Amino acid sequence: PPSPSPSPPPAVPAIETPVCTVTLKVEFEPSKKDQKDELYDMLNKASKKKATAIDKLRKSAAAVSRLSKDETTSTSRGSSTPSGTSRSPAVKAGFLNKKEKKAEPGALRRLYERTIGPNSLLRMVFPV
Repeated sequence: PPSPSPSPPPAVPAIETPVCTVTLKVEFEPSKKDQKDELYDMLNKASKKKATAIDKLRKSAAAVSRLSKDETTSTSRGSSTPSGTSRSPAVKAGFLNKKEKKAEPGALRRLYERTIGPNSLLRMVFPV
């Protein structure tokens, strides 16, 4: 019988040394749509924070007004305020009343005063 021929030894891959190295730099610039979406997300987060802050402020203002109302009802029963001083109003009376404005001079009057009027630049430079 033929003798089995010896099988060749398995081929060991040769170690390859790198010829050169390549460094890649990848940059990502988001599209206008991506930027817009991110801005909308940030706006939504800011709006939620604002809403919670306003809600907290309303609740604390309601609590303060309840306390001051309770304080005024308890002091009206008593003889004086707890601190012994009277409270001044938060807003002066008549602060919404509008004051009359002085009528501004017309366009021709302003032009006269700037160009040839007694206090104009022309009269200052060339006195008559």
